[in-house]
Amino acid sequence: MLEPRNSSDFRLEANDPLELLQLVSSLHDDSYRRIQVKINDYIKQRTGASLVFCIPLVKCSEEAVVSVIGDEVLPKEVRFSVSENMILQTINKRLSMTLKCSLLSVEMRKLLFSAFKKGKRKRVSETEDEANEELSEASNIIEDTVFEASGLPEELLNVPVANLHDNNIALVCSIAHSKHSIEVTTKIVQECFRYCLSLVLSTLNYEEEKRLRIQCQQLLQVAKNLFSNLGDLDDLLKEIIIEARRLTNAERCSLFLLKDDYLISKVFDGVASPQGNKEVKIRKNVGVAGHVATSGKLINIRRAYDHPLFYKGVDEITGFTTKNILCFPIIHNEKVIGVAELCNKKDGYHFDLCDEEVATAFSIYCGITIEHATGYKKTQLAQDRNRLSNELMMYHMKVPHEAVENILNNSLVDIRKDFNEFSFNPRSIDYSETPFYCLLIFDNMDFIEHFKINRETLVRFFLYVMKGYRDPPYHNWMHAFSSVHFAYLCLKKFNLINIGHFTMLEGLAYVVAAMCHDIDHRGTTNSFQTKTNSTLAHLYSSEGSVMERHHLSQTMCILNTDGCNFAADLNHKDYELFLKLISQFILATDLSNHFNVLGKQEKMSKEGFNPASSEHRELLRSHFMTLADLSDQTKDWLTVKNASLLVYQEFFLQGDEEKAIGSKPDVSMDREKARIPELQLQFLRSVILPLVNVTVILYPTVGSILLDTVKLNLTCWERTVEIFSRKLSEGSTNIEILRDPEIEEYVLSKVGRFTVYCSISS
Repeated sequence: MLEPRNSSDFRLEANDPLELLQLVSSLHDDSYRRIQVKINDYIKQRTGASLVFCIPLVKCSEEAVVSVIGDEVLPKEVRFSVSENMILQTINKRLSMTLKCSLLSVEMRKLLFSAFKKGKRKRVSETEDEANEELSEASNIIEDTVFEASGLPEELLNVPVANLHDNNIALVCSIAHSKHSIEVTTKIVQECFRYCLSLVLSTLNYEEEKRLRIQCQQLLQVAKNLFSNLGDLDDLLKEIIIEARRLTNAERCSLFLLKDDYLISKVFDGVASPQGNKEVKIRKNVGVAGHVATSGKLINIRRAYDHPLFYKGVDEITGFTTKNILCFPIIHNEKVIGVAELCNKKDGYHFDLCDEEVATAFSIYCGITIEHATGYKKTQLAQDRNRLSNELMMYHMKVPHEAVENILNNSLVDIRKDFNEFSFNPRSIDYSETPFYCLLIFDNMDFIEHFKINRETLVRFFLYVMKGYRDPPYHNWMHAFSSVHFAYLCLKKFNLINIGHFTMLEGLAYVVAAMCHDIDHRGTTNSFQTKTNSTLAHLYSSEGSVMERHHLSQTMCILNTDGCNFAADLNHKDYELFLKLISQFILATDLSNHFNVLGKQEKMSKEGFNPASSEHRELLRSHFMTLADLSDQTKDWLTVKNASLLVYQEFFLQGDEEKAIGSKPDVSMDREKARIPELQLQFLRSVILPLVNVTVILYPTVGSILLDTVKLNLTCWERTVEIFSRKLSEGSTNIEILRDPEIEEYVLSKVGRFTVYCSISS
């Protein structure tokens, strides 16, 4: 039994010191395999053996490696588990032991026969074709004739060699036909490795590092190849099969995907499937692939026909003979999604631990790419369905040529005289007449002439935008038209373009954004979209301003519709800026964004607007966009009251939906708890007054008109508190009270009919 040596015990009893020194000195600049050849030759000469080879042990992977037999370097090293009978007892008992060659694996017998057949011919390397030819001949002799006729020795002596640093067995030296006793042979081997082992192990470690580095490079290239095929799942599966065969040098590869309780495959790597072109379905608990799918663990079968899980039926139908199998699961997020089955190692050996290691790493890339390809395919299908839906929507939204011609060829019979005044109520215009007024605004602002806009394209854009609005009580086309009218008034009344506070392009973008800022509004708020995890929330919640981003997206969609892009003739720089301005304007309608910049706007108004400051210009654009969006609150109280009726109808519908899903709505949206006068007073004081105050500081003369109107509306709402309380206590609802003519008469009697009707016209 091997024992740790004392540092003073280095006497050579079975080796000649000079010869051993010559051996050691000849090893310093050789490769790992060349070193083994020299050591094998030295031990062979010292023992008079017919064959010597070493079996180093790789500690990190718990496997044994045979890369040289005698003086023959194998075309590919053989790796096997240390649990093999060939060396297990020698390692465990730490004793030199003889092993009958008849107990060796077929692969090892093939290698030994090939080495014996070469006789005394000394070659360090050979081509892979020559090696495979001899191994094929060896296979026929070993497997088809009696073992004794193969010419192999009956026994091998296995000598354990320990590492002096940790006393662990580092390698086993196998010797055939030694002329010395076991004791002497053991001394020769162990004395030799006392001086050679460190060099052998260091070169072995280098080779292992090199192998792992090459393996990593191969896997990275594999990953690159796989990820380049994400667009087509079928192409990806074919690529996986090609790479799996190449990495493990296998003859065949079959790939199964797990779906429900079945493993499904159409691909048998060149071998016709048993069912022709139809996909093969195997229950996930049947056969080798089924076992791997169920257990989630790799299985390496060296003799397929001897294994109880192997199904011979496929071989019988295809004519292919399966000898050995390496089957591994494809796992993603700890879930088996498929199985790859490799058959028949090409070089004549079985699949080894190195192949298992490669397969395990490879399976990770397979899992990731298959899942991404599947997701990509679903995304493509969703995009295709969405494209078809958009095409269908645009078809039904399609504006007839006659509708465009009607607007171009006709004019308004009677243009409202007060159209250019803040006192004008845009909601009083008939829906069908609004496109005429939009065209009038563009003409009055000189946008059409200045930007050389095609009138037909512009009108078609108007009509598409109108159709893009749904019909919730408040956020419909008439709200958009009201915002457009107010934006027009701001440009005119505050003289924004002439004094340089807006450019013509900013003015154009302002009016267009006011027109489009609520396209496809669903009558619900951003918080509702997020709370209900809606499709819009999925698309935009990470960016914030869910509905506003959707309105912007729909605006761009209409602009990109054939025959609608009236701004297409702008130069590239102006067109990009135009789109950017529209985006800024529409996103500014999110009140949360307004509150974020209100402090800066107030500071800007007190310090004075600087037209040369890009920050000031953006703050001013945001200010006027919010003002246009909330412009209903700057009209006379009766107009405000009627607009509020629409707002709260919409709010209460959302509140009803929230209750239906078990969610508690905000008080302003709960038809049973809301108190409209108080809510309106709060809104005017916290939102509208600060907004209008900024306007007054920047533009005192015109701004004061809006401020006076808002203050009067505050007074009117204050007068409604009493009548609302009384009617609510009598059982009336908020909506019924707002519709009741009595409330109008009550406020008019308290505030004064003339004051209410004529306040802002002055």
